Amino acid sequence: MIRYKKEFKQSLVEMHNQGRSYTDLSAEYGPSVDSIRNWVKLYALRIESTEGPYSADRSVYERP
Repeated sequence: MIRYKKEFKQSLVEMHNQGRSYTDLSAEYGPSVDSIRNWVKLYALRIESTEGPYSADRSVYERP
């Protein structure tokens, strides 16, 4: 399994949020469409949640 750096994941999430499709990002950068979709969902949850185990002191891109 390939591990991607947090910054790389965040950049793909930002590109998707700016209008790029999962398919385009997958073809250009390598991660699967499902992986990118999951990162987008996790990033959205992180923004919505300011309390609990995934608050500002912990990244949703890394397992506890």
